[in-house]
Amino acid sequence: MIAEHRTLQAATDRLREQLDEEQEARADLQRQLTRANNEAAAWKQKFESGEGGIRPEEMDELKKKLTARIQDGEAQLEATLAKVVGLEKAKNRSQMEVEALVAEVEKVSGIPFIICCVLCSLVDLT
Repeated sequence: MIAEHRTLQAATDRLREQLDEEQEARADLQRQLTRANNEAAAWKQKFESGEGGIRPEEMDELKKKLTARIQDGEAQLEATLAKVVGLEKAKNRSQMEVEALVAEVEKVSGIPFIICCVLCSLVDLT
């Protein structure tokens, strides 16, 4: 039981780390998307005011490139969000399994799980 609990706890920790990494990646993608949108707005303003010195054909090409970058960033963001949702579900399942095992250990032993852990750490099980 304790080995299963430790295994599940380790799995939960790994999922938590993955979730943190995915959230960091999501934040990075969000920053990139914001930057691309700001860049597009700046170029649009320059084009409309005539200060950019860019021909309309060049501006259309730039718009296409920026639109593609924005779409790519949005697609990456959506994929990251899907991963985060999956990791959160896996974390919740693992947590429920850990809680069920703790309840089972307490039921079988008749003493609270935390006391079982303390007692087991005092006894050399190897």
